[in-house]
Amino acid sequence: MKQNKLTESAVKKVEPKTKQFKLSDGGGLYLLVHSNGSKYWRFDFRFDGKQKSSSLGVWPEVSLAFARTKRDQAKRKIKEGVNPIQEKKVLDHVFNRSSTSSLPHCSQCHKIQCIACGAVI
Repeated sequence: MKQNKLTESAVKKVEPKTKQFKLSDGGGLYLLVHSNGSKYWRFDFRFDGKQKSSSLGVWPEVSLAFARTKRDQAKRKIKEGVNPIQEKKVLDHVFNRSSTSSLPHCSQCHKIQCIACGAVI
């Protein structure tokens, strides 16, 4: 499947419709255009046999080039057996809670418990 179908100018020019729609860039990356004109980068992938969708940010704060970089990083994580959504939750929790907390990982259920606060993420 062809990747990198979109251009920055095409993203800039896209007009909203009455219903939200997707503009595919390939490789699971697409721009979700809402009826109010907002544009969100999303990345669809499969992990452990389940369909997942990850938010990569809002255009124009997240450019097309940066969204592609985030997609490629997420694809590498998936190949390593890491769920990028779960990893993002862990990193957000650690940096918002405590940078010194240690996080034991249960490989059977893919849940992580924060020792600092006991939260299961």
